[in-house]
Amino acid sequence: MTIARFMALALGACLSMVAYISSAQTSEPGTAGKQSVAPAMAQLDAYEARARSLLTRIEALDRVSAKIDGEALLAMAASLTPAFVQQQPQCSDYLSAALRVRESWNTMDAASIERDFHADGLLPPMPADGAVCYHMKDLIVHPATALVLLTQDIPDFDQSKKEIEEVLAHLGAVRTVLSQSASGGN
Repeated sequence: MTIARFMALALGACLSMVAYISSAQTSEPGTAGKQSVAPAMAQLDAYEARARSLLTRIEALDRVSAKIDGEALLAMAASLTPAFVQQQPQCSDYLSAALRVRESWNTMDAASIERDFHADGLLPPMPADGAVCYHMKDLIVHPATALVLLTQDIPDFDQSKKEIEEVLAHLGAVRTVLSQSASGGN
């Protein structure tokens, strides 16, 4: 993937976020959450496509392209988080803390990312009514874990593949949470 292509994709993610914010700000009172779900669902579709691309790159043992896709997936997860938090406000602190992995993954090893983010070592307690927060967290943490595993001196392609396969499983749960929220079925 060229730098220009990567920048175009990043710009697309930013434009999606601007559209999301704009739709939330211009909606009728009491409908902001329902109207803002459509852009979030489109972002989830783009996230899924990128995750599948990353999976293909991992299977091809393409470290360089996998790193680019992994970093883009982290950026996309960060842009999805506000829409998720709008629907699930109890997740705000938990997901804000989870997003720190985006800035620190490249200084971590597999054991520390497991302890600090997968096992919630650096995260605040999950809210009592926040089991749904876990799925969104994993859309952030698993790509970071795959990046850690891919950038080790000896990359672990097999475990990286499992991380992204798990992302795809959690993606379905996040999609369900957002669609239930849109239909009023919290």
